[in-house]
Amino acid sequence: MNDLRLQTIFRQRAPRESSTTLAAALTPLMKTQIGRRVKQLGALAKLWEELVPQELRDHTALDSFRSGTLVVLVDSASAMYRIKTMVSGGLEAAMRERFTGAKFRIRLRPGQFYRVDSEGRQRFEF
Repeated sequence: MNDLRLQTIFRQRAPRESSTTLAAALTPLMKTQIGRRVKQLGALAKLWEELVPQELRDHTALDSFRSGTLVVLVDSASAMYRIKTMVSGGLEAAMRERFTGAKFRIRLRPGQFYRVDSEGRQRFEF
């Protein structure tokens, strides 16, 4: 074999540069933006559990927290009316007093959501 052929074989068998993994690219994003939002939503979920009665909590799901707005899905018109009354009657102010993060407002949105059954499968409730 000639030198050119040996050099080609050597280059082909040489270890290649490691490629960047998806996890390495997403780690800074998770730590700065998504992690903070999840932490804030978790704190708001605790407050929601403390301040909203169980019979109304069963009809709601915290959907998102963006730009200072907590979006809450409500599955029925009667529950929407009762929660809207609670929000305007002081629930939002009570949550603001206890929440240490940024100021926010509550936006109620009609919508269906699902719960998970004992085996971990998604189950719709109407």
